[in-house]
Amino acid sequence: MDYKKLISHINSKNWYRQGAAVKLLYISYPYDACSHFTVNGKQIPHYYFGYVGFLRNDFMSYYFTDETAGQVCNFYLDKQKSNYKFLLNLKNNWGKKLFNKVVSLSDKLNLADLSLLSTTTLIAEFNKFSKIYETAWRESIFLDAFDIHSEKIAEGVVEKYKLNIGKNDLQILTSASQRTLGRQAELELLKLLDVKSPSTKIKAYAEKWHWLQNDYAHIEKLGADYFWNKLRKLKNNKSLPAKEKTTLRQFDANLKLRKKMLQKIGWQSQAAAILEGLSTLSVWRDSRKALNQMASFTVKRLALEIAKRLKISLNDLEHLTYWEVARLSHSHRGSGKPHKTTKKNVISRKNGVLITDYPGRKIQIYPVTKNEWKIKALLDKLINRKGLKGSTAYPGMVRGKVKIMFSQKDFHKMKKGDILVAPNTRPEYVPIMKIAGAIISEEGGITCHSAIVSRELKIPCIVGVQGATDQLKDGDIIEVDANKGFITKL
Repeated sequence: MDYKKLISHINSKNWYRQGAAVKLLYISYPYDACSHFTVNGKQIPHYYFGYVGFLRNDFMSYYFTDETAGQVCNFYLDKQKSNYKFLLNLKNNWGKKLFNKVVSLSDKLNLADLSLLSTTTLIAEFNKFSKIYETAWRESIFLDAFDIHSEKIAEGVVEKYKLNIGKNDLQILTSASQRTLGRQAELELLKLLDVKSPSTKIKAYAEKWHWLQNDYAHIEKLGADYFWNKLRKLKNNKSLPAKEKTTLRQFDANLKLRKKMLQKIGWQSQAAAILEGLSTLSVWRDSRKALNQMASFTVKRLALEIAKRLKISLNDLEHLTYWEVARLSHSHRGSGKPHKTTKKNVISRKNGVLITDYPGRKIQIYPVTKNEWKIKALLDKLINRKGLKGSTAYPGMVRGKVKIMFSQKDFHKMKKGDILVAPNTRPEYVPIMKIAGAIISEEGGITCHSAIVSRELKIPCIVGVQGATDQLKDGDIIEVDANKGFITKL
């Protein structure tokens, strides 16, 4: 690595930080896509040039620049302005050609007895699945750029076209026009309360929604027993179903209000097109999260069988990227001999890795040393901090105790009324979001997961508070003013 060039590159930019619980194997799909954006299968010139990631102890901090995010947003917005259905058509095409294909292939592989496949066939299936799943990421990885700029874009539309729209109305206009898949799952579970003998139904429900708690690091298949317990809690607590139904009705009410507001500004077609485009991105983001949760389960299942053939542990294999696994398994074809390169990579990466595409589209992976940690410390200083301030996703003012949530391992700390502070939230966070007094997310704009869910739950939420997990700690008593986007330590 040329440290001088990389440090020079880092010092010359403003940075945006994301974070999540991950293992290298599962995060390698979207990470590779960061250097290879495509639109309808054709590579475009824009990508997250010069991004940097640090992975250690199953947690990753990932940095890309405001500059590249802005360029990406402008590219897609220009397309949307000239073709008002560009983003909708792009999303629908992604759904039909990629989402459905990945899900269909996942279902097939999840039902197969992989132990009966020859090593050659197993490798071929892994490569086939990886290729289509990676393609799905290349078409949708641009969504992350709007985390930084979505609010600015929406407010710019209001100002440019002199729209008589308040901040709360703007949030509704840019909200998802479809329920999140997690909310759909909850609605279906509520319906099972009215079924006299739900045993058969609950098994089918479990097969459909078994992936709901998956992320990039924690992957398991939820069984019927898990959902039986959820159903029992709903039956035993009469207030819960009523609360859930109220939340679901709120979404319907917001949808009607949104439709009326769009009709009012319909004469300003370009304004409506941009706002509708941001709403489309909210829907797309949720679908992408769900695809990741489902696909990661299939990747893990295939990886477990490949690890057995290579006589290494799954944990060791998860220290490799998907393309390294494909090359490695292909070269051995079930010889059963441990691979020296595998051992070397795994051992060197257990203390952490730095991943970057600088200075071009080729991904480089380096074991973490003192020099790499200096680079991370520099990046953390250069993230675009605004103090304890962010964008309002849902208004309100709350005081409470901070609980930092880096991964599902932290969920046990969360008590009713606590302030949930996280790098970001994902579908598996919804159960603890429901009991939060307020939500603070380091990432995201008005189209992110935290924003979408907080509006449905009517919980005060501030997003895009870069550095929140550095400035706050468990037990801090804070005031969350989500009306203005400010957080104050008390």
